[in-house]
Amino acid sequence: MTSYWNTKSDPYQYPNSSVLKNLPGIRKACVLEAFEQRATALRLDDMMKAIAGVPVNLAMWQTIHRILFQDVYDWAGQIRIVQLAKSHTVFAMPEHIAPEAKRIFDMLERENLALLNRNPLVLRLACYFGELNVLHPFREGNGRTQKLLFDEIVRRYGYEIRWEKMDVDVLLQAVVTAFHKQDYAPLEKLFNMALQKIVQG
Repeated sequence: MTSYWNTKSDPYQYPNSSVLKNLPGIRKACVLEAFEQRATALRLDDMMKAIAGVPVNLAMWQTIHRILFQDVYDWAGQIRIVQLAKSHTVFAMPEHIAPEAKRIFDMLERENLALLNRNPLVLRLACYFGELNVLHPFREGNGRTQKLLFDEIVRRYGYEIRWEKMDVDVLLQAVVTAFHKQDYAPLEKLFNMALQKIVQG
């Protein structure tokens, strides 16, 4: 769970609780987590249809989040209004999310990764994954929706990402290393292991 970092109370949480306010009114974290998993799984097909062929940008990422979490949070798809941090990593200030996202996605569009062979593609995917992770645009659900965003990006190039090949803790440490040391080698190693050509048939 991403921790909250601010001098004021978190408007996303129930008073005197770490549980996020949610549409069904669940007050236990473990129950909310289970509900989230079921609710988002049921919306996965709708999400994939909604983003097919649309531009890869922050709006797409918001669409992914909105559709997946529409049964869980009333702010699904909305950019967070609070500051977030996890351990020693402080994510983008809310007011910087949109302009930074535009900068990164514009760069991604200009670069046209479709022209790259697999090895240079792996290097660029690792870089963009690390850069976009720092945005953490939503109060919750950033990791899941970022993976789905990258699933759609690479699908357009004829690839898929086998996320199950990435150990969760190793991936977390890799993005931390990318952020604090500007060292993308750990992420590159993970993407090199997980990126595969889509087999037709």
